[in-house]
Amino acid sequence: FSNPLAAFGHLFYGGAANACRDLTPRQREQMDPGLMQVVAKAERLSMLDYLAAVNERMTLSERMAVFHQKYDLLVTPTLPITAFETNREVPPDWPNTRWPTWTPFTYPFNMTGQPALSVPLGLAGNGLPMGLQIVGRRFEDERVLKAGHLFEQLRPFTDRPSLALAGATA
Repeated sequence: FSNPLAAFGHLFYGGAANACRDLTPRQREQMDPGLMQVVAKAERLSMLDYLAAVNERMTLSERMAVFHQKYDLLVTPTLPITAFETNREVPPDWPNTRWPTWTPFTYPFNMTGQPALSVPLGLAGNGLPMGLQIVGRRFEDERVLKAGHLFEQLRPFTDRPSLALAGATA
């Protein structure tokens, strides 16, 4: 399927704007500035923009329903990158400013409402953990959980990244 990033943004940030709609100006000043930036952007969306995003979500949901008529599960990497420093929305030198751009394998299933699970896969060449995502049909959470459990039984994650590598102090 094509990248639903714009539709996801309209839906997700529209939801954030809706959640913040009754905040006073003083309360808004106390909120995370990044959140308030996306809220302000979403508040400028038209109803037609929002409904187009709803239509794209429905199309994606229908496409995944067809996929799952043939396949029980979809298995992907959880992320296309490894971890980066805390207190950042995006990695350093990332070409975009918002988090969904580095989570392309996960947010589409937030849109479709499909159950998805991330299990430890192993360590990347830089020593940081990688995840395997398992996605199932809508309402088949149990199948996804069983598949994740089976994967962890067959391939237990026994290597742990060192705290020093992760930048932690003892």
